[in-house]
Amino acid sequence: MDARPDSLPAAGAVRVVHIVRHGEAGDGAWPLPATAALSSVGQKQVRRAASTLATRLDADVRIFSSDLLRCRQTAEVIAAALQGEMVLDHRLRELDFGWDGLDGHEVLRRVGEERLARFLRDPARGDLPGAERFSAFWARIRTAAADALQLANSGQIVLVAHDGVNRVLALLARGLGPDAWTDVAPWRHGEVRALPWLASV
Repeated sequence: MDARPDSLPAAGAVRVVHIVRHGEAGDGAWPLPATAALSSVGQKQVRRAASTLATRLDADVRIFSSDLLRCRQTAEVIAAALQGEMVLDHRLRELDFGWDGLDGHEVLRRVGEERLARFLRDPARGDLPGAERFSAFWARIRTAAADALQLANSGQIVLVAHDGVNRVLALLARGLGPDAWTDVAPWRHGEVRALPWLASV
């Protein structure tokens, strides 16, 4: 798999990256459509996340975000709280499962509950018909992270994305590869984690 973190450039003066998952979105439907907006609960989660970040970060902050609505809405609140520049990046979208527009019953009929559960536990080792290959997913997140680090230079970074994306980012920050997927705990909605980015990997 051509998706190792050792091709990332050094992070320069950036040593800690704050990674945020979008707030809760949609009306409880599964799978969540790409157009889902933050729910009222999600909006509260995002405001708490923004308040947390405001106590940790000062000037010269860039917020890099998935361009999907739920992340964009999250990033907008954070950018306003931090008075930081927001950059939307489609490469920070969640892994494409290939089922946008389908309801949960149709997904389970096509994939099977057991196979889906195995894939969601460890997509790096799984296989799902019609889904984006994990190696391609990893590679685009790695490239997006490298570009963000380079663009921010010595400034502070907040990355706003989805659970799967954030878990890849956490592995890249630690210099680990896809085989360590299960070592990273899932992100809760609106959760903020501050991760040291290891420039020497």
